[in-house]
Amino acid sequence: GLNYGWDQKLRWENKFSDIKFDLGNTPIKKLIKNSRLCIVTYNATSYLETLAWNMPTIIFWNEEHWELNQDSKQFIDKLLNVGIFHTSSESAAQKVIEIWDDIDLWWSSENVQSARKNFCERYSKVIENPVDELKMAITKN
Repeated sequence: GLNYGWDQKLRWENKFSDIKFDLGNTPIKKLIKNSRLCIVTYNATSYLETLAWNMPTIIFWNEEHWELNQDSKQFIDKLLNVGIFHTSSESAAQKVIEIWDDIDLWWSSENVQSARKNFCERYSKVIENPVDELKMAITKN
C-alpha cells in the first residue's frame, strides 16, 4: 500500500515487536479465518465481506467522516444496537474488552445474528445459486 513517507510497518514494529504483517500477499479470507475478531475502521467493502462470511466483526468510524444515507442508517443502527457498529474507537475498544473472553457467545446470540442477517440481506447477500436467482429476476417481470 501507499506509505506516504510514514514507514508504517516500522512504526508498528517499534510499538509492537511481535506483530505479524501481511502486505497483501495472502487472500483476506484466509487471514480472517485465522483470526478471532475482525476490526474495521472505515466504510469500505471489508465489513460487508466479514459480515457475509459470518466472521465476528467490530466496526467503528466517525459518522462525520463517513456519512450514511437515510436508507443505510436504519440498518447501521441495528448493528449499533447489538455492539457490531460503533461511532468511536473508545466504544469499540470497550466492546472488545467486554466480549474478548467469549467472542462466540456474543456473536452467535440471536440479536447479533438477527441484526447481521438483516444487514447482509440488504447489502452483502451471499447468493448460493446466482444463475437461478438471475433467472427468477428476469422471468419475474
